[in-house]
Amino acid sequence: MRGFKSKPYYIFVSDDRVLIAGVLALDDLKTPEREGKNLVGGAGIYSSLSSCIFTNTSLVGAVGTDFPFEVRERMKERGIDMENVKIIDTSSFHWSGEYIGNMEEAITHHTETEILEKFDWKIKNENRNPKALLLCNSEPKTQLRVLQQVNTEITAADTMNLWIKTTKKELDKVVSQVRIMYINEMESLEYTKEKEYKLAAKRILEMGPEYVVIKRGANGSDIFSNDEYGHIPAVKIEQFVDPTGAGDSFAGASISWLAEQKQINFSSGSCLGGGSEINSGHYHEPDRMFINSWKESYQTVNFEFENIELVFKEDAIEEIAKKAIRKKTGARGLRSIIEALLLKTMFKLPTME
Repeated sequence: MRGFKSKPYYIFVSDDRVLIAGVLALDDLKTPEREGKNLVGGAGIYSSLSSCIFTNTSLVGAVGTDFPFEVRERMKERGIDMENVKIIDTSSFHWSGEYIGNMEEAITHHTETEILEKFDWKIKNENRNPKALLLCNSEPKTQLRVLQQVNTEITAADTMNLWIKTTKKELDKVVSQVRIMYINEMESLEYTKEKEYKLAAKRILEMGPEYVVIKRGANGSDIFSNDEYGHIPAVKIEQFVDPTGAGDSFAGASISWLAEQKQINFSSGSCLGGGSEINSGHYHEPDRMFINSWKESYQTVNFEFENIELVFKEDAIEEIAKKAIRKKTGARGLRSIIEALLLKTMFKLPTME
């Protein structure tokens, strides 16, 4: 066995954060399976909860005095920086709508957006230089306000039919200024007036983004750029009850995965695959997916370098996942758990035979 020429080399999660700008809402929702009123929703919530599984995440948005205090506290417990979430003396953003048939598209009945006008979307100085910015599905003029304040390597945006119908000119400006555009299949057709989603993606690319991600529900997601194309299948679930927040969770997980890479790279499908898993509801806790990414890092960089095969048994992975869940930890906590287990061994390697 070769010994280390110097102290062991290991990987750290970057301190750079993902900044997510999105609404925190109370929804009246009806699907073929169930219905409810004043349900906690909003793209900001779903995106940040999925993003915090992979990296440090900050959220900017506003809530009204009617928004449940315990929800904000639970988000803080998950490690989400909520310093840019303000309480405004008005009602929270409210969306009323339903999904019918195969639930591929939301039908909006009513919105209450007064809070968006009262909130200035001002971001603290310490949060203005993240590794990545995700502009969640929200009114385009608020997305533009956030864009003007942030200096970042990766900019991404999402939208929905409501804004396509009511504020298309402002939406065009957003699309032209981001590197990644997320949009679902039906809305891509509505936005571009094309009849086929691949043509819609091409039209959106012509507007400025480097990448367009078409979210296709049960048919997975397709990624387009000017010189590459990829498809990620959806994770099948047994009982489909409510698609609310599915696309937001997907965007949050995939953008946070990209934020941990040295450059935007969709070629391996890892970020979209991770988003698909989160979106399916299979990973409500920061468990197997992120563990697997760290497992591969240690196997490849730390041990394979020394011609040592590092094997993670299934029961070990399960215990790491359980420990992470008990601690209610995010990406940084997962790294510390695996690092604590392996650090002593890594330093002993030079003297082992």
